[in-house]
Amino acid sequence: MKSKILEYLQDTESDYLSGQAMSETLGVSRAAIWKVIHQLREEGYEIEAVPRKGYRLIHQPDRLSPDCLAPYLLPENSIQPLIHFDSISSTNDYAKSIALESEEGTIVIADEQTKGRGRRGRNWHSPANQNIYLSMILKPDLPIHRVPMFTQLAAAAVWEALSPELPGLSIKWPNDLLYEGRKICGILTEMSGEMHALHYLVIGIGINVNTTQENFPDELQSIASSLRIETGAKLSRQQLAAHVIERLTHYYKHVIKTGSFETVLDICRDHSSLLGERINIHNRDSVEPARAIQIDSDGRLVVETSSGMQVLSSGEVSIRKV
Repeated sequence: MKSKILEYLQDTESDYLSGQAMSETLGVSRAAIWKVIHQLREEGYEIEAVPRKGYRLIHQPDRLSPDCLAPYLLPENSIQPLIHFDSISSTNDYAKSIALESEEGTIVIADEQTKGRGRRGRNWHSPANQNIYLSMILKPDLPIHRVPMFTQLAAAAVWEALSPELPGLSIKWPNDLLYEGRKICGILTEMSGEMHALHYLVIGIGINVNTTQENFPDELQSIASSLRIETGAKLSRQQLAAHVIERLTHYYKHVIKTGSFETVLDICRDHSSLLGERINIHNRDSVEPARAIQIDSDGRLVVETSSGMQVLSSGEVSIRKV
């Protein structure tokens, strides 16, 4: 009922909504309506109440709760289980802890992470109420060797969701989205499985939306950025998160239906920050210069080195553009 009342308030925009009309539509008492209005106010919604006129939504918080996201989700996405936390250690860690018993497509989303993680165990800066931190649980009936390609599926989905706000956004194989060389988004894909059986995979996505320059730690000042910094505007996390969920779901369904990743790989190729560029391949004990040539049909990076062509898998090396 709360989500319905919130939806009614959002739909009426600047008009007043009669408590009596809502009670009749929903088949509940006016006292029940008032109780929900009180709950919404407790959650940060500013709702004006005027005798003989009704209720009017003045301001709503930019939270990522199911009620807040519902107006922006497509009908087919609104039925996906969505678990929200005001604060959590890591959405990926929680998603993995519930993955086996959870429905495929379950989303874990938070307004803050206290122990956000990137690849190779690096910390992911996750301040409260500024950015998007979400993880999706998937259980595809596909061979384990295809799991790394889901990172590029996520990169393509996020690129489509964000690029209208930030033209010029690029994808750095295999898991980052950059603007003019600075990181806007990072993706972390983790899995559980055996030799020939995938139990589940979790795609974690962190997007810097409204962090300001001064709110980045010193060590990130020159390498990270946000949509707000680059556009000069504070953006709706709710709308962006809903769009990311919609694009993720769309491309996942496409891959499961067709068995092909070519559509998402084409997006990663067309908007790559690496292809055609000189790069350094950082292995554990060495650095090798190369030129990025192509992303192949298995999502691997084809590079040309002094010793010839090589094919790199996403988990093998750290790629740095020269």
